[in-house]
Amino acid sequence: MQHIGTKELIAISLGIVVIAFAIILVMAHISGVKKNSLSENDGENQIANEGASGDGNMPVVEMASKETKTESTPDTTVLVKKEGAKEGCLNRCVFLGDSRTVAMVNYGFFNDDSALAQIGISHPAFASNKFMNNAGKEYTMKSYLESHQAQVIYILLGVNGINDSSEDHYKNTFISLIDRVAELAPNSNIVLVSIGPVDDNGRYKDYVQNALIDKYNDFLLEIAKEKHIFYLDIAEVLKGSDGQVKSEYNGGDGLHYSGKGCEAIFNYNVDLKNPKFTLLSDTLHYNTGSGFARIVGPSNIDNGDNHIYSERGTYDTRADHAYLLDRSIVSNKGITITGDSLDYTGAGAISKAFGNVVYVDKDSRNMFTGNYVLYADSTGYAEAADSAVAIDYSQRDTLYVHADTFKLFTYDINTDTVWREMRAYNHVRAFRIDMQAVCDSMVFISRDSCLTLYRDPILWQQGQQLLGEEIKAWVNDSTIDSTHVIRQALSVERLDTMSYNQVTGNIMRSYFVNGQMKMTWAEGNVIVRYYPLDSDSLMIGLLESESAELKLFMGEKQLDKIWMPQAEGKLHPLALATKKERFLDNFGWFDYVRPLNKDDIFVWRSKKAGFELKESVQHTKPKATLDNKPKSKAGAKDMKLSGAKVK
Repeated sequence: MQHIGTKELIAISLGIVVIAFAIILVMAHISGVKKNSLSENDGENQIANEGASGDGNMPVVEMASKETKTESTPDTTVLVKKEGAKEGCLNRCVFLGDSRTVAMVNYGFFNDDSALAQIGISHPAFASNKFMNNAGKEYTMKSYLESHQAQVIYILLGVNGINDSSEDHYKNTFISLIDRVAELAPNSNIVLVSIGPVDDNGRYKDYVQNALIDKYNDFLLEIAKEKHIFYLDIAEVLKGSDGQVKSEYNGGDGLHYSGKGCEAIFNYNVDLKNPKFTLLSDTLHYNTGSGFARIVGPSNIDNGDNHIYSERGTYDTRADHAYLLDRSIVSNKGITITGDSLDYTGAGAISKAFGNVVYVDKDSRNMFTGNYVLYADSTGYAEAADSAVAIDYSQRDTLYVHADTFKLFTYDINTDTVWREMRAYNHVRAFRIDMQAVCDSMVFISRDSCLTLYRDPILWQQGQQLLGEEIKAWVNDSTIDSTHVIRQALSVERLDTMSYNQVTGNIMRSYFVNGQMKMTWAEGNVIVRYYPLDSDSLMIGLLESESAELKLFMGEKQLDKIWMPQAEGKLHPLALATKKERFLDNFGWFDYVRPLNKDDIFVWRSKKAGFELKESVQHTKPKATLDNKPKSKAGAKDMKLSGAKVK
């Protein structure tokens, strides 16, 4: 990604990095588990046995190859058949659960050693229970947590025993379990998973109802807040609009879920990868059916050179559209953009940032702030508005430029000769300690490094003021090469409250060496009011002069000599110089318009009435066609070409 940053006299480039996202790989539907049960009975053992034998169609999230394709599920994603679970997740996470977790292990979604689970186990008995996994390893909760030292511990309990006659007993034993887990694994992150919904008319309707589940989920959420641990709400994606588990997620008994009901929830450095990018998230909800991801914790997304950090947001993987909140950050090759909210649409790679946007180019040492920024990566077009400010800090002093709207156009974008045109519209004001400027609008073209100020532009540099109908400046790297004031040029240097050196002309050009002005050349009806100094720097009079041309040559930051051909003028004694003689007819000292500091660039002040420049009349280009036929045998001498006679 390319960008432009100029480093002198308002030439700040508006480059916006594209907010990088790639497509999140859609997770598969998992084959359903039927005839599940709640307690340690024949039905519960049946679900475990069915899971152990299985049909082998429990996929992990990878794109299928020709050799490993399964049949298409109702979800259009084609998936790989693969034993075991995603190692990137299991290397960091363990799962404490009941029959629902056992089924996930037996289907191969979790590997055997990543889960401590047992059919029919309830949370009051969990801490003191003895467990044995499929490999014959025996654990207690204490020995398991101490030996695994997991980064993240998921607690998926609470449905068994939910009809406990004592609400206090249910709650107190759950709190005790969380405290015990925290004690045994003080360096781990605990994730409290909500209790999934059921079918109120299912096989276990006499034991568990959604109203009770909702009640205890509220309790789990409050405990999570109190204990400062994570809470994941899987119920919101499994529950239908009628408050029941969705029919397609019902495993058959109303309690356990079909494979299609798998909600892909990743916590704390759980990797979600596809060939284009990697997502590392503290808390991410991912719905396999809708392809919709919801970020609810610190998350990092890497896509080539692009990196995104967000703590809250949503991403529609199928529409390739993301909306990120809470000061999300996008970075790319030394460039970062931060905003209260970021909106990205993959079609056309259009990115928008809203609210306190900060764009920083560390390499070019410039930045951009505002409340709205748009960038289209495919065309290189960008715009910014609402308190927009371009900032350059590459020099000793920082330059601040404000305009109502900035727009950036990119040309020949996919070539080695790419160039850009940056436009600033309306109420342009710039401030740097040694230089200030105002104008109505401004254009910077990178191809020839030319900056143009339009409509009543004024430049100040310390005690000097320059204005005209149009001002052009050519920059080279970080310094000005030359300036060109077109029509009604006026240069003023303030000496004191009554004395100003003044030069006016139709055109005025200035040339610089190493940032210092060496020569100024004025042409066309040049009029001068100048106060020469003696060797003691005292004024010796007022020089009044008129000429067709004037050249000013500068020495070491001071005037060295003045050159004029056949000039008419005279030197007035200071005491006898009248006000008319002291000031040119078009004189104006507009310090009341001048930006005072970096905050003052937001306050637009116009010239006083009557001092605005009136644009001079522009003559049209002569036509290149004959508009009259010959009227006499003299022929050509009477023939007219628009604007001129032909003889």
